[in-house]
Amino acid sequence: MFRKIQIPGYTRGVITIIAGIVFVLFPEYLSGIIGIVTGIFLIVAGIVGTADFFATIRKFREENYGKAVGAELVLIYSIGITLMGIFFLSRPNYVTNALAIVMGIIFIFDGIVKFRQAMFSTSKTRFILFVLAVLTTAIGISLIVNPYGGTVTIITVIGISLIISGVGTVTKNTL
Repeated sequence: MFRKIQIPGYTRGVITIIAGIVFVLFPEYLSGIIGIVTGIFLIVAGIVGTADFFATIRKFREENYGKAVGAELVLIYSIGITLMGIFFLSRPNYVTNALAIVMGIIFIFDGIVKFRQAMFSTSKTRFILFVLAVLTTAIGISLIVNPYGGTVTIITVIGISLIISGVGTVTKNTL
């Protein structure tokens, strides 16, 4: 009754190439989408947490109020993330800027670790580790100094990577 549909193996590669092109052509738009999705997620999580608080607090108070001690923190947290979600929804670029700053801090720490490894390395790769340490630290600093530009650059690099990956998948499945 049902027929199995055969999809060519290169389809995934073509979809990956198209996604990569979208990333390269519209990085600003995609950075806004990340903020909007994060805002929606936080709003939903906050509303669910608030509803859960009101549903369980009544039960706790009927059984034994002592079990509900500190439950108000759940309500405060839920309201807080709902408000944060509304803020991110109204200003979606703040999410990507915050993510870029966090990534910048991670890159700086990674650069420091690589620099330390280069200092104590006795292998021939010592120079390569030193160069990677400097580059990683510089990228981290640039992400902190210019988070929006860094986010756009990261999205563009991801797009280029998707295009290369998609081309590899297409050629692997067609040759």
